[in-house]
Amino acid sequence: MCIRDRASPEQVARPLEEGWWLRLNAPYVDYLDVWWPDAEAGASGGFTHRALGGMRAGSKRELPWSIPATRLPDLRDTQPRWVWVRLAGDRSLSLAGGVSPLREMATVQQELNFADAGVVGMALLMAVVSLMMGIALPDRRFIAYAGYLVTLGLLFASSEGMPASLWLQDSPVAAVRLHNFSVCLHTAAAFGFARVLLDMERQFPRMNRVFQVVTLVCFAACALAIAGWYGRVARPLNLLWVVFAACIVPMCALAMRRNIQAWPGLVGYALYLMTGAVHFAKNLQWLPYTMVTQYSYAIGSILHIMAFFFALGWRVRHRERRALTLSLRHRARLAQLSLIHISEPTRQEAI
Repeated sequence: MCIRDRASPEQVARPLEEGWWLRLNAPYVDYLDVWWPDAEAGASGGFTHRALGGMRAGSKRELPWSIPATRLPDLRDTQPRWVWVRLAGDRSLSLAGGVSPLREMATVQQELNFADAGVVGMALLMAVVSLMMGIALPDRRFIAYAGYLVTLGLLFASSEGMPASLWLQDSPVAAVRLHNFSVCLHTAAAFGFARVLLDMERQFPRMNRVFQVVTLVCFAACALAIAGWYGRVARPLNLLWVVFAACIVPMCALAMRRNIQAWPGLVGYALYLMTGAVHFAKNLQWLPYTMVTQYSYAIGSILHIMAFFFALGWRVRHRERRALTLSLRHRARLAQLSLIHISEPTRQEAI
């Protein structure tokens, strides 16, 4: 792929101190190579090469950020310059980019970091609150939800390259394996949490057995992902997500039909289904890669974890109201029985 760049007379007259940087938005790219003609090579036709991409060590880049960027040579004239870009990876590839000053790129990177840290921090904070509520009530649904939130935070952080940027800059292979492990672990947590939330052991006993088996299989896939064999389970795992999304919403609708109090769970999984559909459509390039689709997964994650937290809180409220109603009924019966016992001696005295 070739990119043509031309400097304006104003840019030539007033060059930036930090120079101009080529910013490339290439999600899920393993290897990203950039070349441009080396002006100092003269007639030899030499080229300057920059190596980027997810499978390249971040410490060896000019900017160890999640945004692939490289500094362009000084543009001393208004003649067009050509830049060659080569992409390589195992998934569908797309490329967008432009030329920006360093300050503008730093602003964009800060916005991305703020959004990623916000989602991860919110998931972990709600996990701690859910764990404390699960222990205090006690309620195993909150404990299962806490585990689900921890795996979701790990998955989102690894998907956005936070471990690769913070701790694993020189170990891109380890960062990829961590992401694959988080996918398998979150899948197991999703099936396990669905079992507890919908009370499948009582309402859907057959599906409960299926979800139990799938949860165990996903835990076994975690070991394969750590060993570097994620490619052998990636397609079946993606198929599991499709089956999960296709089954869980009708099951929630059926549960709500049996008990109207289950409607918050249906809302949570409906949001989950829409977020997953947009995410898959973006990865398959059925939707354009814009800022809306870029942040769709983060926005959907926030909405659906809040919906699940509301669903759990609604269950607790319904349980407490039912317990209060039963307590009032028992109180009325005890009061009635006490009146009967008091009236019996009175009748005997009258006789």
